[in-house]
Amino acid sequence: MNRIHTQGSSGAKLDYSLPNITRVLLVHAGLLFAFKVGISWVAFATFMVTYYVKLFAVSGVFHRYYTHRSYEMGRGFCFLWSFIGCTAGQRGPLSWTTVHSKHHQHSDKKGDPHSPVQRGLFYAHLGWLLAKEPLPTSDALVRKYKDRPEILWLDRHYNVPFIALFVLLYALGAWLESSFPALGTSPGQMMLWGGLASSILLLHSTCSLNSFAHVFGIRVRETPDNSRNLWWLYPFLVGENYHNNHHKFPRSANFGVDKRQYDLLFFVLLVFQKLGLVKNVRDASRTLREKDLLAPEPSLNR
Repeated sequence: MNRIHTQGSSGAKLDYSLPNITRVLLVHAGLLFAFKVGISWVAFATFMVTYYVKLFAVSGVFHRYYTHRSYEMGRGFCFLWSFIGCTAGQRGPLSWTTVHSKHHQHSDKKGDPHSPVQRGLFYAHLGWLLAKEPLPTSDALVRKYKDRPEILWLDRHYNVPFIALFVLLYALGAWLESSFPALGTSPGQMMLWGGLASSILLLHSTCSLNSFAHVFGIRVRETPDNSRNLWWLYPFLVGENYHNNHHKFPRSANFGVDKRQYDLLFFVLLVFQKLGLVKNVRDASRTLREKDLLAPEPSLNR
């Protein structure tokens, strides 16, 4: 009774979940509270910081570490960034990896969870998240991480970091309001801009790769899908927008493999490598012939 059926552009039946539709609508409607709480320069700065920190956690860790193993990192540092990644509201690292791995294995073909070629632009951008179970966790990944109970716990309890961030932002906002009233900052501002708005913008930024970056932009390399580099997404994704490059070299931690392409997330990884926090950061711009960078993604069932 809680399912809605429609037809996609390819004729495939789209199975929507009413609870998921309601949840997504309510989350977006929460932005209307901006008219009540307003914004201060502190709240805006918090929005910017939380957005780009969450971006690195999702794109630099969920994507480049968990899904593609484009570098190595220690257990403690991995848990820290995995915890931060969950504050983005895109569920846990293993469920995120499960879906993205399927995308690479079946990109723009039957089996791709969010292909505009198969099911249209809206479904690829947001509609797939309205499905009954849009972000499952692969049993194979659960077995793979059986010796990392902290990651399994985090993947099951992904809402804990998300809620913890709101609690932290509320406390910070209350302290600023009482101690520095001239700043005009309130707990509501901090939660809205640092917690909700930054997560919604990040959601649409990452989903734009699923949708717009498989329809618009330029193709500089031949791939078996319709992936493209989309320049106008750069302010929001600072390197992830080189999507065609990524599909050609999925195991490269650097997506900006050509001249005048600057992948800021990759630069952060290089800094972490200098500090000894990560190692073996793969870079396809150094050699486009390394077999491990050109190799297809491993199946989750192997």
